[in-house]
Amino acid sequence: MATNNEKIQELKRQLLASASYERWNNNTLFNIHFEKLGRFLYEIKNLGIFASQVAESVEKTSDNYGYKVAHLSEKQAYILAAAAVENGVYGDYEI
Repeated sequence: MATNNEKIQELKRQLLASASYERWNNNTLFNIHFEKLGRFLYEIKNLGIFASQVAESVEKTSDNYGYKVAHLSEKQAYILAAAAVENGVYGDYEI
């Protein structure tokens, strides 16, 4: 069984991978990552904690027609992942 820190690190890795996914030749995987991250951010925003403000700021950088899914720093990813693990909210991400 993974410790909370291991879960946080794994979720952080997945969040960074989704956020940094780039659009190439109108690839449908871009839309999948965009929706996956969007649902996760929505769930975090509904918690009403500090991480909710971080989720709002990341959501403002996301663009379905942009080159990348969203701009997400390592620190933001860690805050979101820690809040998700503490509250049991993972969205569509597998931990």
